[in-house]
Amino acid sequence: FTLLHGNPRTGNIFFLKGPGARSMPAFLDWQCVCMGKGMVDLSYFIVDAFDPAQQKEAEAELVQMYYESLQLQGVFGYSLEQAWQDYRMALMFWPLFVSIWFGSQQIEEVVDQDFPARVVPSTFAAILRHKAVSLLPDFAAMDISHRCKK
Repeated sequence: FTLLHGNPRTGNIFFLKGPGARSMPAFLDWQCVCMGKGMVDLSYFIVDAFDPAQQKEAEAELVQMYYESLQLQGVFGYSLEQAWQDYRMALMFWPLFVSIWFGSQQIEEVVDQDFPARVVPSTFAAILRHKAVSLLPDFAAMDISHRCKK
């Protein structure tokens, strides 16, 4: 598990000047922080930052980068295949998240009122492309104590 930002949309990310010409991402708005699998934040960022036509290329690059960064930080026993499965499962969370978030408040109270119209089609495009729904029967049959480990 890792520390999740919980709302890594593009409006909450800025870049700091790093060593040399390298920029380092930094985050605003930590009100949704929690523990979980890093692919949750990564999937949110991708479906928010890229339109469906750009997602496939972005996913390939960013999932690979995330996986490699875990290895550089000493995380072993976690395969690239598992990273992709976690990414696919994380995509299944966003329709629920959006319906709860936006269904529980008036749209006028929401900072990014275009979010549902932008992210819902993008999320479903990714879910369909990855056939993520096919993961649900295995997940539902799994013992509750193992769901977070898989």
